[in-house]
Amino acid sequence: MTRILSVHSFRGGTGKSNLSANLAAAFAARGLRVGVFDTDLASPGIHVLFGFTAGPESHTLNDHIQGSILIEKCSHDVTPASMAGGKGRIFLVPAAMEGDRKPGCCGKAMKSSGSMTPCSASARASAWIC
Repeated sequence: MTRILSVHSFRGGTGKSNLSANLAAAFAARGLRVGVFDTDLASPGIHVLFGFTAGPESHTLNDHIQGSILIEKCSHDVTPASMAGGKGRIFLVPAAMEGDRKPGCCGKAMKSSGSMTPCSASARASAWIC
């Protein structure tokens, strides 16, 4: 059975990414497959905690939202080498990487929804565990 755990705060710097990364590692250490979705499009950062660096063929959640790529292609195995022998795996869907956002994309979405709240105000990292 798939379970979803969402970590959210309206403030930055509260430890959402650290908590999400540590929970993912703990569940993976117990043999579970864990998916981490970084939904902080304005200021993504959890990929740094997993040591993920995007290559030229790496895709992000932002690519999927903009309609250019299937979500399955945005998932990257970031399981630490120390866990390589076990059954548990960690898959990351990074929000965005530097320079992959279309100019003005976020602002247009905010204006069309009637919200003028900065995108980072709804920043969160989520994980699904199965």
